[in-house]
Parts: sequence; C-alpha cells; structure tokens
Amino acid sequence: MISSFERAAACCYVKARSALVQLAWAMPLAAQLGCGAGEAEADLGSAAQALVTDGFDYPIAPREQYYNAQDFETDCHLGEDWNAVTGGESDCGHAVYAVANGSVVYAGDAGSGWGRVVIVRHTLPDSSEVESLYAHLDSMHVSVDDAVTRGQLIGTIGDGGGACGDGYPYHAHLHLELRTVTGLGAGPGYDCSTPDGWTDPSTFIDEHRPGSPSSDGSAVPIAVGSIVSEWLSVGEERRYSFPMTSGQEYTVQLTPLSGDPDLYTHNAPSISTSDWLCRPFLGGLDVETCTFTAPWDGTNYVLVHGYTAASYDLQVTTTTCAGCGSYTGYLDGDGESDWHPNNEPYYADAGTHRGVLVGPADTDFDLELYRLDGEAWSRVASSTSVFSSEEVVYTGDSGYYLWSVLSFSGSGSYELGLSRP
Repeated sequence: MISSFERAAACCYVKARSALVQLAWAMPLAAQLGCGAGEAEADLGSAAQALVTDGFDYPIAPREQYYNAQDFETDCHLGEDWNAVTGGESDCGHAVYAVANGSVVYAGDAGSGWGRVVIVRHTLPDSSEVESLYAHLDSMHVSVDDAVTRGQLIGTIGDGGGACGDGYPYHAHLHLELRTVTGLGAGPGYDCSTPDGWTDPSTFIDEHRPGSPSSDGSAVPIAVGSIVSEWLSVGEERRYSFPMTSGQEYTVQLTPLSGDPDLYTHNAPSISTSDWLCRPFLGGLDVETCTFTAPWDGTNYVLVHGYTAASYDLQVTTTTCAGCGSYTGYLDGDGESDWHPNNEPYYADAGTHRGVLVGPADTDFDLELYRLDGEAWSRVASSTSVFSSEEVVYTGDSGYYLWSVLSFSGSGSYELGLSRP
C-alpha cells in the first residue's frame, strides 16, 4: 500500500517520463496507480521563468548544410525560407532549434498556408522583447508557456501540409521570421509595405551572436558546455566569462575556422594580452586549449585576440564535479532517458543544485532538473547544447527534485556528477 504522496510522486514521475520520451507503458501505468484526470498531463515548464537571451543562433544546424532559398523582403517576403542543400524533400523532418532563450507564446496549426507554427518570445539583456516564428513545421516539440533555451529542439521541418514529403502545399522548408514587435500572431507572411515589426532574421542573428561584444566592452557570459561561433578582424578582441566552482576542472578550447585567433584565460577581469594565466602560443589553424582547476568559487575570463582576421569556435567544458555524488548509465539511442539519483526523487533544503554530465563523443545528451510542484513535475533548469557534456547550476526553494539525462541523438555510456544543498 503506497501513501498518497508516493502515489502522486510516482504518477508525476511516470507522466514526466512519458512526456519526454513518449513511452507506451507510461499512461496505462499512470491509470493503474490511480492518477486522476487532472494528473494525466504533465506540466513540464509552465512554472519555469523565461531566461534572458545570451545570444542568437540559426534555427538549423549545421548552418553550412542549409541555404536561404527566399530572403527577407524578396517578393515582399517577411521572413526567410531555409532549405537543405541536398534539395527536394530531403530536409523533411530535420530538427528546428530555438534561436535564443525565451518562452513559447504560440504553438499550433495557424491554418491554410501556414500549417504548424511556433512563436517564441525573447527578452534581451536591455529588457526589450522580440519574437521568432517558425512555420510549416511537420511536428512541434513544445507547448505554450514552455521556457526554451537557445539550441533546444522545438520542432521539425515540414511542408505546411499534413504529410511531409509530398510537396503539398510547398516543398519542405523552414519559414523563419524575426519580429521586433510582439503579439503579431502568425501574420501575413508577405507584405510589400514591409510593415513595422518585421526585421531581417539573418542580420539580427548575426548582430546578436553568442559572445558578441557588449556596448561597454565588458565580458559576455557564456554557458559551460555551449559553443560560441564568432569572427573578428585584425587586432580585435572578444572577452567572455563563465562561472567556476572551486576544485572543478575546466577546459577552454579555441578551434580556428580561418585565420589566426589567439586564446588567453585568467581568473581575474583584468585579462589582457599582457595579463593572463594561460596562453598556448600556437598559430594558424592549430587548436588552442587551456585546462585548469578552479582555485575558488567565482568567475573565469577568456580573451580571444585576432592576430589576423579570423573566425572560430569557442567552448568551455568540464570533466569532473568536485564534491559531487557520482552516477553512471547507458542510453540506448535517440529519445532514451534515465532518471537520477538512481530513479529516486530527493528532498533538499533551499540552496544550489548542480549537475555535470559527461557523455560519449559524437552524441547529443541533455541534462534537465525537475522539481515537484504540488502533484506535477516542472522542469526548472536544463542544459541542451548540441554536445554530450552539459552542466546545470540551479538555486531554488526546498522541495523534491529529480534529474533527467536524455539522448537527443546517439547512444553510449555517460558519467553524471550531482550535488545538492
């Protein structure tokens, strides 16, 4: 005989898992447990607060495998149409990602000519708001009020009709819009007057890429596990910062894509080309790496200097979790998930929770933290980059918590470090 709390927690656990990976056994088991009708739909994220943007990325990846088939304002077009370079219906079902952190304000069928549409509202660091629209989707992976993060899967490319791949009413593609006025709904799609509120999506994204210098030249925060793709001119400098935890090992990797960018790191904001703790002194397209153990809880700083005009990828990763409990697991493939610690929710006092996930190369594993709100599990924090290494740091109230390791793509073994208040 289980208690009412145990039943509620089990119901919410089953439904949260069902919502994430759509397991066939989940809802029958929920019924067996006696979950009420009001419990039959997991609330995954409605209580989460939308994050301020930390930059914008393109909604398709890798970017070089897609092209803009119809540009903004071409033939009165209010957006951009993105197609795979392989042509035809080959991009049917390809992933569509949120261009930035935000909150879903629309997710549904917008009618003839539109098909399935998702609209995400984004709050910029200056508190202004913009919206991104993704149209003609074959499937949607988010709902209204969901908080999303940059690079999170929100849907798949479709053709605006019921069966993707038949070329009706369009060939498969992603219609992307970027609005500087919120609340416009689906909109007309085409308008030769180019009304106020619509802007060129690529131009806006390029001007707000992760790590783009702030107006005062201060360091731009980046998330551990995420990747920043940028370019700079000769002599130009970009500064970044990320949180570090005492005793934790971090690796900062600069991968030149063209030219010769130089890497510097420091645990002080005074970082410059003459004041640094790590400088690999490599040239050309050689990958530059700095690895260190954090001496204290605080902030670490990164500087990228253009010895020549250059483009690059920058990533910060971590491979250990000082003072954390250690867990391991294996995910069989896309959509598979594990729950930790060892399938058991835990109670914690108010304070900071931390999770560090290290998965196998060439996979995309994600890490999420859930909190029990009444009788529903709500996702309160997540790290969903395109890599297998993720870190989540969340400060919250007392309550019951549960971690999820989810395979967006790939299979293999992983290590997970967890700490709690």
